[in-house]
Order: sequence, then C-alpha cells, then structure tokens
Amino acid sequence: MLIRQITKILRKQKLDIFSLIIVSLALLSYVRILLLLNVFEDDNAWLLSVYASGNLSEFLNTGWIELRRIPQGIFLYCFLGAHRLFDNPYILWQSLNLLIQVASPLLFYYFLNNLIKDKYLAFLSGCFFIVYPIDTTLPVFSNIYYRIGIMLTIISFYLTEKGLSKDIRCIFLLIAFMLSGISHYILIEGTIALEPARLLFTGYLFYNKGYASKDIIKKTLIIWLPFFLLCIPLIIYKLIFKPYGIYADMYKTDISFLLNFKMHRELVKMLLF
Repeated sequence: MLIRQITKILRKQKLDIFSLIIVSLALLSYVRILLLLNVFEDDNAWLLSVYASGNLSEFLNTGWIELRRIPQGIFLYCFLGAHRLFDNPYILWQSLNLLIQVASPLLFYYFLNNLIKDKYLAFLSGCFFIVYPIDTTLPVFSNIYYRIGIMLTIISFYLTEKGLSKDIRCIFLLIAFMLSGISHYILIEGTIALEPARLLFTGYLFYNKGYASKDIIKKTLIIWLPFFLLCIPLIIYKLIFKPYGIYADMYKTDISFLLNFKMHRELVKMLLF
C-alpha cells in the first residue's frame, strides 16, 4: 500500500527535457560500474559470510552483532542471499543499483524544482548529485542499504514539500515520516544528519506563503517536531550501546565530541574553503 501511494504521487510529476538529461547522464555514469564484474572491498567479506552461513543467525554473528547493526545485517543477508535463487545474481544486484543511480538524482531534481521553482538550479544540483552523490557510487554491493537509505530520504523530502506546498496534506507527511523511520532505523543511521535540511526548507515553504515570522517559526517546528523526535531514540541508543569486539576501536561514539569546538571549526573551514 505504501509503495502504491508513492507511485501514484510520483506519476503526477511531468517529464521535461532536464529530467530526461539527468536520466541519460545517470545511465552513462553507471556504465563504469556495470562493466566491473568482480568483487570489491567489503563484498569479499560479506559475500563469503553469506555463502558460508547456514542461516541468518550465523551470518549476523560474523560481525553485525558486534557492530550493533542487526537491521542492516538482516537486510544485507536477504539482498546478498539472492545467489541461492539466481544462477547469475549480478543481474539482480546491478539492476537495483542502476535503479537507485537513476532515481536518486531525478527525485532530487524534482524536489528542488518544486521547492525553489528554478529548473536551471535544480537541474545543476541533480547533475552535481550524479557527479558526486552523497551515497558514493561504488562497485560495492554491500553498500546498497546506504544508497537505498539516501534515496528514501530524498523521497521523504519530496513528499514533505508536496504535503506543505498548498494546503497541508497529512497523508503525504505521514508517508514521509514512515520513509524516514525506515531509512534511519533499518538502512543508514547517518540520514538523521539530513533532518535539519527538512527544518530549513519547511520554514522556507511557510515563508513563501506569506506568514508572519512568529507563525513561520511555530508552524515549522510543529511540522518538524515528529521527525526530530523520531531521531532521538536512535541517537540515545548509539551513544549508549557502542560497537564492541573487533569493531570497538573502529567506530567510536563519544558525546564529548559535541563540545570539541576546535574540531568543529576545522571542519567548517574545510567545507567552506
């Protein structure tokens, strides 16, 4: 039902020359990946684990439990486990990767075009997303949940804009909320870092409707609050329950880093200059 609703909404989005160019560029950008029929980086470990594991529990014990990323492990086990159903699982793996490669920049273009009403800027942003995607296009199948998580976040942003652009449509906001939850808790926790962007463009939408400053702040916070609260349990969990075993020193999470202003200053300088 959720997929049917999203498909119904997206069908109303008209194709134009810019969207066709983005699709063409995305397809071309994937050729370099499509031609690499090999196993790379983490795939060596996780594919071997899938082949060697007799069941899901055994697979999760190869590192996902120590990483405290069991939902991602379950997803990857099902995805890589397709080798049991197909003689050539590359067809499935590459097809899904190709779908994401095309859909993510296209949806990003639609979202920005609807938001800022500037096709040229939205088109350039979509092209930049292809050249340097936030999910990083790599020939690594085990990164698939990162890429799906980013794509779902873009769809969530798109639906949030649709739900607020005219009259507030709660069904759109509800689906956006559900997609964010799937992305944060099942696929990639890092997408919570994109939630401040939702706060900003929500305020921008209310600003364009001509509301007074106080009303803009009030309405923006009311809309954003559920998305913010959705992130809190995950943040608390990650701060309290840290990776252990061989991953203990690999992924450190320390709440004191929030007070490391020197590090933040250096990061801002690196991003700006």
